[in-house]
Formats: sequence, structure tokens, C-alpha cells
Amino acid sequence: MPYKILIVDDVPEMGELIRVTILGTGPIPNAQDSIPECEVRVARTVFEAERAILRDRPDLLLLDEIIPGENPYSLLGLPALEASPAPTRVVLITAAYQEGRPLPKGAHARWPKWGWREIREARARIAELLNQG
Repeated sequence: MPYKILIVDDVPEMGELIRVTILGTGPIPNAQDSIPECEVRVARTVFEAERAILRDRPDLLLLDEIIPGENPYSLLGLPALEASPAPTRVVLITAAYQEGRPLPKGAHARWPKWGWREIREARARIAELLNQG
């Protein structure tokens, strides 16, 4: 059964970059790594994300920390993220990354957003996280 991944990012280009990173499609030369089979959805608002979480129960949530006019942290308290058989892993992604900032309750990690040059490193991090489960 494929892993379900939900990306929440208000910038369509960033959401697409993250989706391409996970799926290994597009301009990724020799994208050979151990990311398991995945179904990837992208939400652009907290409202869309909440509906997708309740409907799909993702295994991994990649959540943009800064969505203008919205509170992405409100998603961290959703009971659906803790539902069985396994809780959803939540990774906060941000362009304003600062090493050592404490994580809010419900978040498993915080990663800096990546660009086209960092796709391989990002794929390796995602593969590691999914393969831990």
C-alpha cells in the first residue's frame, strides 16, 4: 500500500517542487533512491489541508510554517493526526529556517525549504523518514 503524503504550501511553485521531489519526476537526473511508493496531494490553505487530513489520513504531512493570513500550527492539534494504525509524521518546512528553534507540540522535525539544487538531499531525508516506519 503506498504511503500517503500531504504537502501544505500556499505557493503553487513550491508545492509542485516538493511534489516533484517526492515522486522523482521532472528535472531530477538519476533520481534513484529508496523513497517508497507514494500518493502525494497538495493543499494551498489550512482549510484544504484539514479536509485532506480528515479524508486521507496521511502518513506524512509536509507543512509550510508561514502561510499568510492563516495559522498552520492549528493543524498540529487535529486528532486525525494521532489516529491509528500509526500517527502522521509532521515536518515543518520553512524559508525562515533557524537551527535550534524548538518544535511545537505535534511536529517531528523542521526542515529548510529546498530549491532545485537540493532535491537529492531532500529526497534522501524523506526516504529516511518514511523508511523508519
